[in-house]
Amino acid sequence: MKKILFSSDRFFQVWKYTVSHKCLLIWSTRSDEIATRIEILFWGVNRMELPTTFHGLKILEVSNVDETLVSGHFLYEIQQNNQPVGRIVARDISIKENSGWHHDASEFDFFG
Repeated sequence: MKKILFSSDRFFQVWKYTVSHKCLLIWSTRSDEIATRIEILFWGVNRMELPTTFHGLKILEVSNVDETLVSGHFLYEIQQNNQPVGRIVARDISIKENSGWHHDASEFDFFG
């Protein structure tokens, strides 16, 4: 079974990854036409396979996993145009929408 956690038609990019915290940050930048930035943080990342840009993004939590996951981790399917394009195995996901620009610090503290 798959549960939709997030969906947007905006353009997103893999923005940062930190080995020390095992965190992956994907975001959609603010522009003159779009008043907000969307930050998507996956933390406790154990595995990832995904493109670096997305024209439209959907994130689903997959509950009927056919593979063995590290205890306490979840499988997230990444879709573009309703087609699977990647997967992330992580402990959790957090999403924030704010008025920051691409050069402003992330709202997630350890990305500064």
